[in-house]
Amino acid sequence: MKKGTYVFAFVFVLALSFGFLMVSQGDPNADVSPNISTDNSINNNNQQDTTPAAGWPFTTLFNYNYATVTNMNAGTVGAMVLFNRFYFNRWNLTDTYTYGNNGPGGGPGTAGATYPYIGSVRDLTTDGRYLYGGNATTTLYKFDTNMTTIWTRVLTGGSTRAITWDPNRKGFWNANFGGNIFFHDTNGVLRQTITTASLGKYGLGWDSTLSVDTAWVWAWDQNAPPACQLLKFHAATGLLKATYLVNIPNATTGIPGGAEVQIYQNNLVLLLNYQNFALVGYKMKDLLVGLGQTNNGVRNFKLGQNYPNPFNPSTKISFTIAFAGDVVLDVYDVNGKLVKNLINGYMNAGDREFTFDASGLSSGTYFYKITANGYSETKKMLLVK
Repeated sequence: MKKGTYVFAFVFVLALSFGFLMVSQGDPNADVSPNISTDNSINNNNQQDTTPAAGWPFTTLFNYNYATVTNMNAGTVGAMVLFNRFYFNRWNLTDTYTYGNNGPGGGPGTAGATYPYIGSVRDLTTDGRYLYGGNATTTLYKFDTNMTTIWTRVLTGGSTRAITWDPNRKGFWNANFGGNIFFHDTNGVLRQTITTASLGKYGLGWDSTLSVDTAWVWAWDQNAPPACQLLKFHAATGLLKATYLVNIPNATTGIPGGAEVQIYQNNLVLLLNYQNFALVGYKMKDLLVGLGQTNNGVRNFKLGQNYPNPFNPSTKISFTIAFAGDVVLDVYDVNGKLVKNLINGYMNAGDREFTFDASGLSSGTYFYKITANGYSETKKMLLVK
């Protein structure tokens, strides 16, 4: 941390003690939150760096350490995977590094292309097709998968330093370091506010899969290094439901960067970027639990990937039946609830193709599962309307 930041922190805390200074954004290009002591009453879950300790609610799927990777180890804040590519953007340059998902645990593996982009973006999000991010002002950018800017929007409140897509409300949650968390529709109009006094919000995530019929907004908060925190807010009421503290080595390594909650490889995954150190994927929920998937069937049975994917409103599902028998093809939502039975009856051996019409369903991730003569397989598909 720069010397000037320590001076600022001292003045800030001194001012708070006399009650005449309000928390504000400060320098929009600053990359570390104000260094302010925390309320020890919420220190209920601690972990050292990226090693979960007792009380941390999620298991680690992968831990990609990029601290020794040239260029990535200084200012990389990305925490995003789209179409099986991981995106690492630098906030202090105009570079975005991509990686394949063939690393340990499904994490980043083979290095891919490096794309130039507008720069200064701290947190990325996706609607399943495009990428979005902000430059710590009220400007929101929409990117294609090569990080080329498609359009910009100006929001009516709050900063785009931290941002996440909400498919239920069709819009974006956004926040600055300090201040509240805001929800804007796709036209940039403010629709909802979550009141919070957290001081170092850097990444946001959203999900309605972890709990049935409940949506959550997650904030990856620098707070007061080396005591950073993950905050869980109820999206409808704005109430803070849980706080998990994260201890980091020092004030510049491992501080929170970008964040996202995504459905990835049949899991609900929390992606957290520890700046200058690592990207960690935590499994929040196994989405195949309850579907009873088994893959010990006859080798010549096969379930193909639906096409197109993403789709709207229909897609084709192909499969191969090794020998005649009863066949069941079902579609489930992300909570394992049966949405529609497509096939339930006797079929002869051979190649088959079925058209699934999802006109009556909402946008989101779905799973289709085939069961035939002891063979069972499940695949994921994305409906984007």
